[in-house]
This record gives sequence, structure tokens and C-alpha cells, in this order.
Amino acid sequence: MSTQKEETVKMVAALKASKISVSKIESELGFSNGLIGKAVKGELELSEQKFELLVVFFKEKIVVNEQKQTETTSVINELKGIVGNETIVKKKNEEEGIHPFDVLLRKFNKLIDNAPSVNSVKKELNEISELAKQNHILNFWQKDAILKRCDNYINGSYCSTSKLNQI
Repeated sequence: MSTQKEETVKMVAALKASKISVSKIESELGFSNGLIGKAVKGELELSEQKFELLVVFFKEKIVVNEQKQTETTSVINELKGIVGNETIVKKKNEEEGIHPFDVLLRKFNKLIDNAPSVNSVKKELNEISELAKQNHILNFWQKDAILKRCDNYINGSYCSTSKLNQI
């Protein structure tokens, strides 16, 4: 059976790994400065009430972080299914990876590259549309751009010659 000190050390280490500082923990829980540090070093033992507060705080923060990671991982895995092994990230400005908008746009362009018949690509276009609708990384304009391209191709109005002549 582990001691309170061991449990405190584990919780504080996990919170620090989640970028939550000891001073922030103490501040949010209303502990005096240095209290957690002393408990981790074994200089004192937290009261039962303060230890329970720390446990609840730990569970809330770690569960929230795990949920965020799970959601992000599911979105990444969903998008990886579209383009194979290319890395997908949440932000376009990050140095490595491709923004989901670019992934969906490339998939669309690759699909219609040789101007196939609507019937032969309708299922894939609907899948691209669904992915765009369900993606929480894309903003409104990006979703709209993907959806309109797919809809216009299905309806036969994507890059029709009459529209090109009007320009």
C-alpha cells in the first residue's frame, strides 16, 4: 500500500507533466505557498482534507487532459485515413504536418483530377463532405469551401464551361 507522500509525489509529477505548476496547484486549492513542496519532500503530511482536495484536483485536471488527447487523437486518426501516413496537426502554422483543410482539398482535387463521372465518385465526395462537416478544426469558411466543391461537382456545376465563359 502506498503512502500519502508517494501518492502526492505521483500526482504532482503528473500535474507538472501536464504543464500545471506547483504554485498554480497551491493557488487554486487555497494552500499556503510551499505546502505541496514540503509534502513531496516528506517534511510534513497533508491533512486528510487537503489531501482529498489534491486528489480531486488531480482527477479533474488529468481526466480533462486525457479527454482532450483522446479527441485530438481520434480526429488525427480519422484524417490519416484520408491521406495515409501523412501527419495531420491541429494548426497550420506548426512546422510539420498538414492542416485538415489542405488534406480534404487535396483529396477532392485528386479524386476529380481526370474529370470522372459523378456516379463513379459520388460516394467519395459524400465522404469528404461528411469529414468536413464533422471536423472541429476547420472554420466555417473552410467547411463551406469543401462542401460547395463537393456539391457543385455532384450537381454538375463545378467548373462548367458556361461559368468560365462568363468570367
